[in-house]
Amino acid sequence: MIQAKVNGIGKAAMSDEPLLLFFNDSVKETEELKNHVIIQEISGEVPEFDLKKGSSISFDDQEYQVVHVGPVANRNLTDINHVAFVFTDVPTEDAILNGVYLTPQVVPTISVGTVITYK
Repeated sequence: MIQAKVNGIGKAAMSDEPLLLFFNDSVKETEELKNHVIIQEISGEVPEFDLKKGSSISFDDQEYQVVHVGPVANRNLTDINHVAFVFTDVPTEDAILNGVYLTPQVVPTISVGTVITYK
């Protein structure tokens, strides 16, 4: 189990799109990008992520199941805490390479202080 805390939410991060982009705080250096992302901080040393189909992720008490993990998602989560959480069906072609597709297909309520638990 890995836990992270939401430390910031860009002005355009919570749009009508069924997609949430997460980064660590290094994204603050990129003015254009920081308005579209949610900043998460993993306390302590960042472990190797190994999300796979059947893993679960919770945002506070909102529980989700992983139905697909893009080929670069675990590496990007480990390196820069970057991931795209997607709340749609997995397309047969052109799935997001850094995407973690989740069910239920409802975007969670997130605020500064939200705890994300990767299981």
